[in-house]
Amino acid sequence: MVLYMVFRHCVLLSHLTETWWGGVLTYYPLLFLMAWFFFKGGMFFQTEPLQHTIRKSVDRLLIPYIVFSLLAIIIGVILYGSVLGKEGIHRFVADLPIHLKREGAVEFNAPLWFLPSLFFVRVFFSFSQALHLPAWIVTVSALVSAWGIQIAGLPIGLYFGNIALGLFFFCAGYLLKECQFKKMSLVLSSFYYVFFLVYCFITQAVAGDFITNRHIPFLPTIVFFISGCVLINNLFKRAHASQFEFLARAGEQSMAVYITHFIVLSTITLLNDNTLKLSPYPLFLLLVLSQLIVLPCLTRLLSRPGLLWMTGGKSTSKLCLDRRLAMVGTTLTAFVMSTYVIYHLVLSFIR
Repeated sequence: MVLYMVFRHCVLLSHLTETWWGGVLTYYPLLFLMAWFFFKGGMFFQTEPLQHTIRKSVDRLLIPYIVFSLLAIIIGVILYGSVLGKEGIHRFVADLPIHLKREGAVEFNAPLWFLPSLFFVRVFFSFSQALHLPAWIVTVSALVSAWGIQIAGLPIGLYFGNIALGLFFFCAGYLLKECQFKKMSLVLSSFYYVFFLVYCFITQAVAGDFITNRHIPFLPTIVFFISGCVLINNLFKRAHASQFEFLARAGEQSMAVYITHFIVLSTITLLNDNTLKLSPYPLFLLLVLSQLIVLPCLTRLLSRPGLLWMTGGKSTSKLCLDRRLAMVGTTLTAFVMSTYVIYHLVLSFIR
């Protein structure tokens, strides 16, 4: 699923979604992609004290989010300054708070919005468990909240709507982790999945943006997302996907791939828009090639014991909470200072 996400981003950034194959592969088969990540998180959630959930979630989600958001900012400042000059830097810096407020991530590494969203979802669900709230009540409350945000058309709807929906799909995964593998669940999910795909294809509706699009039917789309999650989980289980070494290795490195791939893609896209000027198909091939070459190197680098903490690896489990927080604070300070220095160096060079 992570590899499909990388492929989808290559298609989107090369502007091939307007072609028949690009539009079909990007918008239709796996529209439920991000819902599946939340759903999968709920399937593997284990009830534990709230402080343990917070500690684990900080390690696995917030630390990678902070580190690679700051890295994206530094790279963005350098590249925008080198390619577009002083105005490029000012535009990039001015857009940072806009993207962070609206989407929860910096533009140069936009997919990172998922990490703080999952953090809040995990913490809230763990808190509800500590209060002994039935999971179905949390599920219904999250769904009603997301629906209300869509109907109200709130300007903050995209990010908070994603958290509410994420909580719903997380709860759904928690509740359906066993019964989803029954034969009847597979049959019903397959039927509805095909039916809704045909509906989207005929009406040319893109259900993936239904948080901000009131013209997309909310509840039918929710059912479609659940059906897709159940269907793909059954396919993985029946195909014994974990036995394939390539897929197993991709799963082990999924976090490293997730937090680094878009920085590489954004770098190439920025250079292409202002220097290379490649047409869509050569750009797409270049983006795919970059992922095939650069990502294995980056994942191998980040799998080193001393760097595992950057991707939420197990090495952080040996550190006390105070030391982890000190590590994050030190990293944050270092990146901020580096960004400040690099910013002024670039400005001096331009002048």
